[in-house]
Amino acid sequence: MLKYLLLSLGLLSLRIVKADDLSPADLKLKVMASQQVFSPNQIVPLLLQIKNVSQKTATLILPGREQTGLAIIYLSYYKQEGTFYREVYREERQLEGDSLTKGGEFVRNLESGDSLRFPIFLNDTRNASTQTVARHFLPPLEEGEYKLLVWYNPLDRPLAPFFYNRISPLGDQRVDGNLISIEEGGIMSDYLSFTYTKKAQAPILLPSEKSSLCSGKCHLCKAKDRQHWKSLEHIFSGQAKNKHINSKTPRWNEGHRSIAWIYPQPAAILASLPTYTSQQLILYSEGQYYYLTLAWQLGRIYRFNGYVKMGIDAVFNSDIGIPTSNVEYVKLNYFNISPDKVRLNK
Repeated sequence: MLKYLLLSLGLLSLRIVKADDLSPADLKLKVMASQQVFSPNQIVPLLLQIKNVSQKTATLILPGREQTGLAIIYLSYYKQEGTFYREVYREERQLEGDSLTKGGEFVRNLESGDSLRFPIFLNDTRNASTQTVARHFLPPLEEGEYKLLVWYNPLDRPLAPFFYNRISPLGDQRVDGNLISIEEGGIMSDYLSFTYTKKAQAPILLPSEKSSLCSGKCHLCKAKDRQHWKSLEHIFSGQAKNKHINSKTPRWNEGHRSIAWIYPQPAAILASLPTYTSQQLILYSEGQYYYLTLAWQLGRIYRFNGYVKMGIDAVFNSDIGIPTSNVEYVKLNYFNISPDKVRLNK
């Protein structure tokens, strides 16, 4: 009897999983690529889609620029053997990025039935130490056919207890019906099949949902192609004031060949004036990716006018039409390009 028990435990310890649907009950993950031939000599972009298949609102903790702790996203690689997939490599979860780079994760709400996508990059050596989504590398494999899947495990982040039920294999914990349930080991995506080759390949682009792109005469994309960062900042700053917008150069969020990805905007901003909002973009040019961080001031308070108005009101008991605020005011006051470390503060 002891012999069979030990044998059963030994089989359970092997990293072999059946070729089947690995999706959990509350969240469903899908990983996508624009082509299925990967080389360690090229940057390989992937897209991870997370869909809320529960009947409640899900709060997702997503990779940002956090540099400590355990990674939220990590990858496993498999070799198919009959009807089973044998795991040949799994990424380490411990983050070992640039300790001088500050940042944290994103938090986004996802309504029932909705989905959210974000990018993952393999082999991006220029950004791996500062951008969490670019920390991944293809492992040293033999050439051939493989499958990969993506793990999503936010349970070790500080905010996780407020958003998730941590499900133990022992099943001895209490479950809050308002929270999303995630097993301690994380959630697995479906499998993505790919061919591993050591030969150089053409650049791979992120899968795109853009129906149209800007023209070849777009000033925004030309500034990016030439790495004229001051000109690019000038365009973004002008568009905040409804300038530099025409058929050749549409707004930055309306489809540009040089903008590979636009991160979701903040879920909320302060209602008091002045307030601030930010946006992160990923730019693409000639096989390289650049990370652009923008911040705007929204609204303005005219303090001197306020003091004058209070004085007149107190002396003459009359409300005169001196403007004390401007809710239409928009100013770009932060522009940062990484990894070129170009920062233009306003």
